Amino acid sequence: MNKLVVGIGEIARIMSPHGKKIGGAPAHFAYVLMQLGINSKIISAVGHDKEADEIISRLDELGMCYELSRRVYPTGKATINKNEDKKEYYEMAENAAWDHIPFTSQLAEIAEQTGVVFFDTLGQRDPESRHTIRRFIDALPSEAIKVCDLNLSAPFYTKELVRETLQLCDVLKMDFREFSTIKALFGWPDEAPETGCRRLMACYDLDTVILTQGTEDTYVFGQGDRSVIHTKAANATVTIGIDDAFTAGFITAKLRGKTLHEAHRLGLDLASFFHTRKNSNMKVPVEIRRRF
Repeated sequence: MNKLVVGIGEIARIMSPHGKKIGGAPAHFAYVLMQLGINSKIISAVGHDKEADEIISRLDELGMCYELSRRVYPTGKATINKNEDKKEYYEMAENAAWDHIPFTSQLAEIAEQTGVVFFDTLGQRDPESRHTIRRFIDALPSEAIKVCDLNLSAPFYTKELVRETLQLCDVLKMDFREFSTIKALFGWPDEAPETGCRRLMACYDLDTVILTQGTEDTYVFGQGDRSVIHTKAANATVTIGIDDAFTAGFITAKLRGKTLHEAHRLGLDLASFFHTRKNSNMKVPVEIRRRF
C-alpha cells in the first residue's frame, strides 16, 4: 500500500525506570509501522519547552515522520503506574499541548493521502483535539481504514464519547478490562468474548474487533471469520506499548494480504517481542521484520 498510515492524538515525554522515552498509543503505533516498512506519520502537538525539543530530537533519531503543532500549552508528560493486575499504565498530565491539536491546511492535505488512521478515546479527552481528530477522519478518502484503540483511561471518557468513537471506526482494538467497561456502560449482559464482540460489530457496523490480554488469550473477529490464540506470557519487563505493537503488526500484515489468522499470529509475535524488553521504543529485529 502506497498511501500513508497516520497515528493521531496524544504524544508525551515519559520518565520510566529505564530512562526517557516517547509515549502515546498513536506515536508508538506509527513507530512500529515505520520499522515494518510502512509509510507512517505521527500527528500531535507539543509546547515550546525542553520536553518538546527532546521529543522532536528523539523522533528525528528514530527516523520518524511527524506533523507536530507548537502550542502555548506544556508538552505532554506522563508517569508510569501499575494497576491491581500489576499492568503498567500512563498517568498523563492534563491540559497538555496534545489536548489542543489544531486542524490546519497541512492536516487536510495529509488526510487526502492517508489510507489508514489510528486514533483512540484518550486523544479525544479535550474538545479541541476531539474536533480535530473527527475533522481529519471526515477528510479521509472513502476507502481509508479507521482503526480505534479504545484506550479507556479514567476519568477521560464517557458513555457518549465511547459510543461516538465506535461509530467512527472500522477496526476496534480493546483489552478485556475495556470490554468489561463497555458492557457495564451499555448495560449489556456478561457475555462470552465472541458473543459480546459480535454484538459490537452488529451495533456499530465494525469490520474487525480485536480483544487482547497482553500476550495471553487474544481474539480477532472479522466478518465471517475468527482467530483465537491462547498463550501463556512470560514475566513482563514492559507492558506499555504491547497492544500498540500488536495492532501495528496486525494492520501491517492485513495490508500485505495476510489472512486474519496469519495477521493475528504476526501481531502477537510482535507484541511478545516488546513484552520482554526494557523499552517500548526499541527497534524490531530484522528476523521479525522479514516475516511481514
